Amino acid sequence: MKGRGLFHAYIAVGSDEAARDAFILKLARSAVCSGDGERPCGVCRQCRLALAGAHPDIIFVERPLDDKGKPKRELPVDSIRKMASSAWVLPQEAEKKVYIIREADLMNVQAQNAALKLLEEPPSFAVFILGTNTAAPLLPTLRSRCESVFVPGERSYEPSPEAERYLLLAGRGDLPGLCAFLTDCERMDSAQVLNMLAQIRRSLVTSLAYGGESFEGSPELAARLLTMAERAEEFLRRNVGVKHVLGWLCVGVDEIQL
Repeated sequence: MKGRGLFHAYIAVGSDEAARDAFILKLARSAVCSGDGERPCGVCRQCRLALAGAHPDIIFVERPLDDKGKPKRELPVDSIRKMASSAWVLPQEAEKKVYIIREADLMNVQAQNAALKLLEEPPSFAVFILGTNTAAPLLPTLRSRCESVFVPGERSYEPSPEAERYLLLAGRGDLPGLCAFLTDCERMDSAQVLNMLAQIRRSLVTSLAYGGESFEGSPELAARLLTMAERAEEFLRRNVGVKHVLGWLCVGVDEIQL
């Protein structure tokens, strides 16, 4: 993504939740990035805060919890009104502030109408990203105020016990064990390593987006490992050898100081 040519609102549509969340997070980082050229740059202060899951200008609008601690069935109008009130407050760190509604299709009609009112005359410094597996439940008037982006799903991958092992060792900060494990993985071919990396990346995206128990490490570590997994996949697709890629992963992990 180049320059500052961002729309004020997006609808990210895709049935692959992990791919959709990855796109949303990258778009949010692009909105707050202060680097030049390609965005997100990944190195400016804004990107580092975003990668650590600690950027004050990236706000998630979630369903409220019931008395048992479980998310309610709908995203109510009160949540959107609260977002609308805070949207006019200037950003704390970046030039833009970003509001993310991952489950936009769960907004009830009143909530959608409140969102529509905001998007008709939005603050110039705010970007709104609505995620959904289908745009059908959203009001046509609401959809018309947003730039719709279809996020294609990834091909299915076989379950990878190696990915689970990697995440366990990395999350616990066991660098010697992780390097020994990656050395053992040199027996794998490039397709198997790509499969492992894809599963690692999807698990880390889920951890960054939703939290939970999928990864024991910090959000900052998850974000850095996610970047490494993406780069490792790119290397393999450029026909870099498996041993070289796994060796780079060992060196890279050491550099981010587990």
